Amino acid sequence: MTQLNAIGRPFSPSYDPGYKMKYKPSYAHLHWPYGPEMRFVGDPPEARERRRRFPRPKPAPLLEPISGDAEKLAAARKLLRDVDNMLHSLILAISRTVEKAEGIRAKIQIDEKAAS
Repeated sequence: MTQLNAIGRPFSPSYDPGYKMKYKPSYAHLHWPYGPEMRFVGDPPEARERRRRFPRPKPAPLLEPISGDAEKLAAARKLLRDVDNMLHSLILAISRTVEKAEGIRAKIQIDEKAAS
């Protein structure tokens, strides 16, 4: 019995089912119309796909500044904190004074309306 090919016809007499090519054919002519972004089955993975998925952790910060002026830096930070606290208390005092002035102004307006 003769073997049939994919369309149902018998194979030609020159067909050899054990034939193997001696080289791997190039498929570049099939890839070039699609550009480098198109992926095909059997393509090797790109470099970014072979990389680690998780980035390396950032290095720990230095405990002291490189210049060695840690004492000056600590004093400057303390001074900055003190100035910040003084400004905050000054803002609170100004807001209380403004609220008192608005209360006094409202009383004066009520007294003027009652007098007239």
